[in-house]
Amino acid sequence: MATEPKTPEAALAVEPAVPSLLDSYFTRWYEAVFAEEGLKLASSVQVFSKQLKDDDKFMLLLEINKLVLLCYQLQTVDQSITKTRGIMAIFNQLLSFCYKLLKKLQVENHRWISDRNKDSVDCKT
Repeated sequence: MATEPKTPEAALAVEPAVPSLLDSYFTRWYEAVFAEEGLKLASSVQVFSKQLKDDDKFMLLLEINKLVLLCYQLQTVDQSITKTRGIMAIFNQLLSFCYKLLKKLQVENHRWISDRNKDSVDCKT
């Protein structure tokens, strides 16, 4: 039997053991939004950096490059998840179709064997 947390802070700290589908969806959605907005921010900051002197500009461009790299990594992960889902959907359709064909083949083979056995019985009599 689970015990209830004693304080509101403890109640907030308790997380479900398995994240829900909704949590997963929103996590990917936030990642995609953060990646897109991060790239927009980087573009704006690059325009701003043209107004700065060399030392400040160099430090700012270093940070922008880190941000851009992380945003592209987030987009790649999101694209990989989407592509993997597409592949899994195709696998699902392919396996379902193969299963139907296998069952059809088994039925046809069973008929063929039954017909063959029937013919052999007829030949013996």
